[in-house]
Amino acid sequence: MFALLAQIAAALQPGLIKITVDSVLGDEPLTHTALERFAALFGAAAKGTNGLFIMAVMIFACALCRSIFIFLQMNTANAATERVIQNVRNRLYNHIQLLPYTYHANAKTGNLIQRCTSDVDTIRIALYSQIPETVGSVFLITYTVFLMMQSNSKLALISCAAVPVAAVFSALFFYVIEKQFKASTEREATMTAVLQESLTGIRVIKAFTRQQYEMEKFKSASEAYMRRNVILIRCFAFFWAGTDFLSYIQVFTVILYGSFLAYRGEISAGMLIAFISYITMLIQPVRQLGRILGNIGKACVSVGRIEELFREEPEQLFPTQAKPEIKGSIVFDSVSFAYPGAENAPVLDAVSFSIKQGQTAAILGPTGSGKSSLVYLLDRLYDYTAGSITIDGIELRSIDKGWIRSQIGLILQEPFLYAKTIMENIKLAAPDTSDAAAQRYARIAALDGEIHYFSDGYATLVGERGVSLSGGQKQRLAIARTLIKDAPILIFDDSLSAVDMETDAAIRAALKNENKHKTVIIISHRIATVKDADIIIVLEKGKITEQGTHRELLEQEGLYKRIYDIQNAE
Repeated sequence: MFALLAQIAAALQPGLIKITVDSVLGDEPLTHTALERFAALFGAAAKGTNGLFIMAVMIFACALCRSIFIFLQMNTANAATERVIQNVRNRLYNHIQLLPYTYHANAKTGNLIQRCTSDVDTIRIALYSQIPETVGSVFLITYTVFLMMQSNSKLALISCAAVPVAAVFSALFFYVIEKQFKASTEREATMTAVLQESLTGIRVIKAFTRQQYEMEKFKSASEAYMRRNVILIRCFAFFWAGTDFLSYIQVFTVILYGSFLAYRGEISAGMLIAFISYITMLIQPVRQLGRILGNIGKACVSVGRIEELFREEPEQLFPTQAKPEIKGSIVFDSVSFAYPGAENAPVLDAVSFSIKQGQTAAILGPTGSGKSSLVYLLDRLYDYTAGSITIDGIELRSIDKGWIRSQIGLILQEPFLYAKTIMENIKLAAPDTSDAAAQRYARIAALDGEIHYFSDGYATLVGERGVSLSGGQKQRLAIARTLIKDAPILIFDDSLSAVDMETDAAIRAALKNENKHKTVIIISHRIATVKDADIIIVLEKGKITEQGTHRELLEQEGLYKRIYDIQNAE
């Protein structure tokens, strides 16, 4: 609304200039147009200094009104746009949070970050600036043509001759530039992903002196982005050069033909000046239209990328809202599983075992045998492709994902820590827990004694991804964080690998006293860690090759006995 009023105020100024030249300085009566009759009410017909002063005030008033309307338009548009964009940004982030683990396992983090930042910001600029400018430009063109036709239809048709050509040129430009923007955005996403991956893995890069390789990798991605941007710039340069040429041809034609009509007395000098102003006003929005359409094309690409994310089916965490009591009895019955896209290479093949409530089960096997995959099935990060898994007699697939995950405490080998204090990281799963309870769980995880050596104790910031802590400290903090959740099933996915044997034993002893009624699953390569388990499962190439207690497995000539002999020899 305010944008249209601003354009009306701008379009009135050439008419006022015509009145000044023809009626104030000349002798033409103010009766031809509504604007002239309106100006006459304020004494514009007065001659000399008084008339010039009145017209100057009216032109100034139009300019002032235009400025006020532009301010109001920008203010209201900005406020409305920010509310819309905040909603889009929040919805997008929430949607990403609800996408299944299978999506995140294959998605590039840098690409997702760019969609939540750069793409959303591109849409914000389009809503705030480009779309109102498009509406204003179209209105200004229409209104200016109307005023020109009202003044002199013959000269108006000559003045508008280049408009259809410029419109077609702009439409073609929009078609081409949209594809170029899409390619440029994809190159930028690739570059962002390389940067994010490099910064995340900076320790590995330095440890293996891979700086030169990473620099070349980023340089290659940056050059690809640069080359695509050069093509974009060339497209814009071609468009601006073409529209400039059309503009100057049009101005030259209007001046030439208008001067001819003025010489013959068909139009006044004031009208010629007004038409030159009109054509300048007409050409500018036509030229801007191409730029605006180009930017809208970029916004369309961003909208497409965000819509692509929204088309991904979110994970339903609580579809049934059922919350059966979970005690911890687990049965695997001929369970098979293959990762999506690798159906012909099963990770687990007809796996069967049972764990009673309160028992401790240990899983041991070589790398790639399917130990972690088995845990992912229990946490419903993936669903098994064949067989059956029951917990307390209830089929796992029938239990809501959100509920089963709340009943399982999973400690990973490489825990993720937030750039917060040690206390905040421990209380992550239960923020309302008291500090005393959090410290008790830290003692169980054999971490409390070391925390007191830190200058700020539990208020110590761990840094991004826990960079200020050792590998063992991070694992023990993750154990404390999971214990505070008080889940009936605990899973240690090789999460004691970074601690020494003595600390390992101390943690297991404390856990046994604390969690007598909890079902515990321990994945480890250490015989010392798994030997006290009620049941030990040996996995090889996705199949169970041995199953029993420590004593029973030592009586068999299998993988468990071989690992035991090797570790004892060491």
